[in-house]
Amino acid sequence: MKQLLQMRVPIRVVQALLSAFFFVPLALVALISRFSRVGWQSSPTLSFRLAFGGAPIINFAHWARIMQDAGWEARSYATGFFSIHSRNDWDFVASPAPESPLSAARWLISCVYLMAQALWRADVFFFSGEGFLLSPLQQIKLELALFKIGGKKVVVLPYGRDAYVYRRIRNPSNVHCLQTHYAASSRNQRAISSRIDYYVQHADCFIPGSMGPDGFGRWDALLASHLCINLDLWQRLKPWTFDGPFKIVHSPNHRGVKGTEFLIDAVKQLESEGYNIELLMLEGLKNEEVRRVLTSEASILVELLIGPGHGLSAIEGMASGIPVISNLEDDDHFLPFRRWSFFSECPIVSASPENIYATLKKLIENPQLCATLGAQGREYVIKYHSPEACKYLFESVLEFLTGRKASLLDLYHPLTSDYVKRSPRIVPPLEKNRLKLN
Repeated sequence: MKQLLQMRVPIRVVQALLSAFFFVPLALVALISRFSRVGWQSSPTLSFRLAFGGAPIINFAHWARIMQDAGWEARSYATGFFSIHSRNDWDFVASPAPESPLSAARWLISCVYLMAQALWRADVFFFSGEGFLLSPLQQIKLELALFKIGGKKVVVLPYGRDAYVYRRIRNPSNVHCLQTHYAASSRNQRAISSRIDYYVQHADCFIPGSMGPDGFGRWDALLASHLCINLDLWQRLKPWTFDGPFKIVHSPNHRGVKGTEFLIDAVKQLESEGYNIELLMLEGLKNEEVRRVLTSEASILVELLIGPGHGLSAIEGMASGIPVISNLEDDDHFLPFRRWSFFSECPIVSASPENIYATLKKLIENPQLCATLGAQGREYVIKYHSPEACKYLFESVLEFLTGRKASLLDLYHPLTSDYVKRSPRIVPPLEKNRLKLN
């Protein structure tokens, strides 16, 4: 590899040569694995071995750990990990980081080794729109061929940057904020489109979450978010009270998507009017420190004001028993999730750059409303984003993969879903997630 780089061989040629070199032994591993597990798909009981990961997105580590605790043989794999996370979050991580041509070669070999291990050990693979452990080679067709040779099943769960095709996004503001923070992706749209279209066509299950209305053309399960967390770690250390400064918490990473500058401006306006408030910016902190602030100090969490939907941070805020603000303004986008899924129970307060000032003012002046929303947020996470909810979702996916379930589209239908009816319906004091501001 070092010699190829010194010869200035195009990176695509290097990737193709390496893919061809590694494909045959990996295919052999996949083939042997297939025959070692013949009959597992027709077993009267579910006995899948699960692999989560590829890209170092922490959600996959959470899902694997939850399924492990539920009694499944599940493992998490990653091509690396981000500084805010720990190596111990993952079961297997390729290393070292590719800082030089030689370390890049070792890293790639490590990815291939873990791929062979996963092919041997797992039956169902859950990964993002970037692919699994061979994503550095950018050869998703070869990777899917290996899964097919081994009789494996593939579940694709996009997270954002891996899958958004900007020209297909319905909301121009979302396109703008994505280009603000992910400018490089705007020049790589053809490759992203080709990769996602291939997964849409060939994945055994495709669950894009709230991204679904933006041109994917397929979702096998309809839910605005499939993220889950450990509720034991995220608990309010004391009841929500409005004593002292009203602490507004915000994580300013991905500022273009989150609309951080609009929040800062709104807080300055409120401070100039004499409101006793404090803006806490959580940036570059370890998860343990973020958890401490949310569960013991925060009065409210403002997650994002431009990009639609919500992420893991909002779920952590709700689990911590505090009101959460995010952008749920696009009624057309969220109508399917409210009508055919559980999103009408979500107590997140919707806000945009244009009304964040009025939204914060309303909440600051109504501490009882904040307490109600915080309590409902905790209930909502318990019902739809807890380990039990994760287990229900992925076990339903596994039943779908073997034909035990004909469809997942009504998995959370508010009128017909047994899971939705397991606990009382949550009724937030909101209209389509909006406060009455006038």
